Amino acid sequence: MRHILTIVIIFDSMGLKALAQNTAEASGITAHIISCILILVVFLVLILKYLSEKKSNRLLKQANDELVSAKSALMQSELLFTSMAENLDDIIWFTDSDLRRMIYINRSYERIYGKSVESLYDNPESYIECIHPDDLPNLTLRYRNVTLPKNNIKHRVINRETGETSWVLSRYAPIKNKDGEIAFISGIISDITPLVNAENEKAIQKQIIAQQAKFASLGEMIGAISHQWRQPLNTLYLYMQLLEESENKEEIAKYVEDSMKLIDHMSDTIEDFRDFFKTGKQPEPFDAPRTVMQILRMLAPQMKANNIAYHVNCTCERRSFSCSNDFDPGNPPCRNLVSGITNEFKHAILNILQNAKEALLEKNRPEKDIYIDMSAGDSKFIITITDSAGGINSTFLPHIFEAYSSDKKDGTGMGLYMTKTIVEDKMNGRLWAENTDIGAKFVIELPCVSAETQQP
Repeated sequence: MRHILTIVIIFDSMGLKALAQNTAEASGITAHIISCILILVVFLVLILKYLSEKKSNRLLKQANDELVSAKSALMQSELLFTSMAENLDDIIWFTDSDLRRMIYINRSYERIYGKSVESLYDNPESYIECIHPDDLPNLTLRYRNVTLPKNNIKHRVINRETGETSWVLSRYAPIKNKDGEIAFISGIISDITPLVNAENEKAIQKQIIAQQAKFASLGEMIGAISHQWRQPLNTLYLYMQLLEESENKEEIAKYVEDSMKLIDHMSDTIEDFRDFFKTGKQPEPFDAPRTVMQILRMLAPQMKANNIAYHVNCTCERRSFSCSNDFDPGNPPCRNLVSGITNEFKHAILNILQNAKEALLEKNRPEKDIYIDMSAGDSKFIITITDSAGGINSTFLPHIFEAYSSDKKDGTGMGLYMTKTIVEDKMNGRLWAENTDIGAKFVIELPCVSAETQQP
């Protein structure tokens, strides 16, 4: 302001001097007016400049204050992020888009990998020294594919300080800028060793259950074989006596022929028994209707001895087959192939049939019936096994397929659990149970590998 007044005084004095020198002249008045206008213009310009500078200073101060505030907020956010990240059990990391420069990694890396974070800043690929050799090829290949929206890699890490091996789950994804270009790669690595150990323990427990179920099935099958052999052996013993007493060649020939048929039947029984306990573990297509009938052939004499009637009905698209209470039921004339391990499927069918038999004997109904219905259509093969034992307790029904869950006095709760595991986990099928008007019904639904064909 002081500068403005000085200029005004200078211009004013110049104007007054000119006016004094030219008071007699009319043009002097004009010069004075012009001088005053110039002074006013300069004054206005200086005022505007002053106001502009004042506003600029105010805006500059405001911007500076906002910048300081933003910087403070950024530092606080960075402090909060660092504080949070350094207290996490998981590893958090950020690299550039080429995975060649480590931008940030928290200290959890040191606990799991046994190497300092500084070593990773110096060499972003030094983590490779800690990867289990068997997992390294797949891991390095996957890490190079950064264009995928997200990646999950399960692998093992060897701690360089302790030598301990840990299982980790590495998840990473690209972070893109506004132009859609990859700017950074971010990732999280979690120690999942306890989870993997729990899964291993569960797998071991499952194997134990399967072995126990197999032993239980072995006992059931030995019982079935003893029932199947008892009657033929008694008949053979009778034929031997008749052969000793008979002198008629025709009678002797008939006794020999009948004896050979019984021996063939017993041989077939042994073959079925041997096939039941084969240890093959490779899934392959097999004939579902014939396999069901093989199990029924082994159980039929035992059912007959306990006054249990069975009824089989197999309905396919072009053929059908039915039988009831035959000591040696035949095979359906059609083939419907499903995929799986044949003997495991036999275990599943045996478990359901044995449960039906035991329920009928326990409740001692006047009429003891088991209905086996098989049908094919829409690329599915369906087996329905229904008994007339009155049904399953409604409270227990939702838990019937759980391990170690049984409503029988001496039940282990393993049979139906393994049956569901075989049908659903290994054969990609479905298994469920429900009550009907006469008893319990178990339904097995399996995908067909091929459509119905005629049996050889």
